[in-house]
Amino acid sequence: MLVRLINELIIPEKKRIQKLFQIELGGFGLANRFENFCKEVFITHYSDIPSRNLISELYAACVVKVLEAIVEERLEENDLRRNAKKIV
Repeated sequence: MLVRLINELIIPEKKRIQKLFQIELGGFGLANRFENFCKEVFITHYSDIPSRNLISELYAACVVKVLEAIVEERLEENDLRRNAKKIV
């Protein structure tokens, strides 16, 4: 499902996302805001998991790094498909 989301929504809009990630709002960039959003979503949905704060930090950092790799063209669609098959 994540690969489908990336292939259908992120990759076609990667130039726009790249520009958005470059925006700094009072020293607090959009990438940082998105990372905080991911942490909050994780904590909200998995409130019963021990160490959820630490896990949410790792989760959010991974999500942002994958998005950055896609928009900076360090990660390609084929890389995502290949890795998704290994995970499943």
